[in-house]
Amino acid sequence: METKEVRRSKEREFTVTEEDVRMIKLPTQKHKPRFDRPLSILVVGPPKAGKTTFVGTFPDVLVIDFDAGADFLSDIYLWRPRSLQEVREALSEPLPPLYKAIALDSLTTLSHMIETEVVERAGVESLGDIPYGRGYTDVRRQMSEIIRMAQAQGRWVVATAHLYLVPESPVWTPEMSGRLRTIVSALFDCIAYLRVNEDGTRELVFSQFDASHPEVGSRHPALAGKIIPATFEDLIRALRGWRPRQGQKRNEHQMELMGEK
Repeated sequence: METKEVRRSKEREFTVTEEDVRMIKLPTQKHKPRFDRPLSILVVGPPKAGKTTFVGTFPDVLVIDFDAGADFLSDIYLWRPRSLQEVREALSEPLPPLYKAIALDSLTTLSHMIETEVVERAGVESLGDIPYGRGYTDVRRQMSEIIRMAQAQGRWVVATAHLYLVPESPVWTPEMSGRLRTIVSALFDCIAYLRVNEDGTRELVFSQFDASHPEVGSRHPALAGKIIPATFEDLIRALRGWRPRQGQKRNEHQMELMGEK
């Protein structure tokens, strides 16, 4: 049973001070178009559907293996970080150019790791024990930070997650708590459901834009609503016919991977 003094002490730990406000930095550089970098793709599906197998089809991919389940893949750069701090430190600096893609496998496990770290640091038993919902906010912030750091590397980013079906809607999202699921989904250019057919073949079924769930619709016009075999080569074929809208352009990395350079 907590005393009033203990509760007040915990509340003070999460108080925003005037010094915090003064440290806020406004942007000093113009924002670049979303497609001025390689795509970031979120692949959702049930366990053992082949999500990690799809990850392994990307060329020169660095697989950050949170699930410890990518041992069967070949021709990949496999890394199992010992802590979240290692991940933050590695992604805070430019990665070696030998990595053409970054895989986060999986976001489901990553979210559990972040939740555990937040709970242990606060010295409580669950996120709900942290006052004013600060624990949930911290988890969302850290998850977004790691995804954005991977995207800032300027490589392909492919992430996997367990499936959550949006009721009465043709879209798929990761299996996470409501607000975290919404935020994570909105960070990716497109979301695909990995489907296993009766003959054992695997296909990526890309979400279409849905007015009631706009955060999980594909932001890439070449992929919205498409169904393609679950390989990197077939992904590139689907993208080859796409031309940027006015004001957008492909960067050199995209052109090289698409065989246009």
